[in-house]
Amino acid sequence: MKTSLEYLSTLSANDGLSGAMRALISEASTVFAHCSSSYIEANMKVESTASELLRADNLKSDLENNKNQFNDTVETLERAAAKLARLEEMKEELEKQIRTTNANIMACRKEQNTTRKRKRDVYVEGKALKAQMDVMKEKVPRLQHEHDLAKENQEEIKAEWSELGEKFKKIVVKSALQD
Repeated sequence: MKTSLEYLSTLSANDGLSGAMRALISEASTVFAHCSSSYIEANMKVESTASELLRADNLKSDLENNKNQFNDTVETLERAAAKLARLEEMKEELEKQIRTTNANIMACRKEQNTTRKRKRDVYVEGKALKAQMDVMKEKVPRLQHEHDLAKENQEEIKAEWSELGEKFKKIVVKSALQD
């Protein structure tokens, strides 16, 4: 398009172009240069904000999953602690079953320790996700606003080009009818 407009702008009245057509070609060249730059910029903004918005949605989902995992580990830890308490009572009451009970106690302690470690890991991960989400929450309104403005800019540019195309068609048709 740019090359065509540059070529057309070199033509003169001797080449059969009317003054109105040359003025329209000049206007089209100027508008094209401006719109191309604006459209590219708007397109880049749409892509960058869409990516950040997707990241914000993913962080929200990850944070919700982390919360669920944390609640599950708390329940598992509570179950393990309750089971451990029952098993220790059985040990005192049932001396003759001490070997079996001791094995169960060891297994529960291992589960409790593993769950505590997992709880710590999930908690640390949750704090990091929460911090990221807090930062992202501050960005989301601005990113959404920029995204919306970029989309509006794209639509305005498309409308301007459509209007210019209609002008161009009218002059071409008028010029053709005059010849």
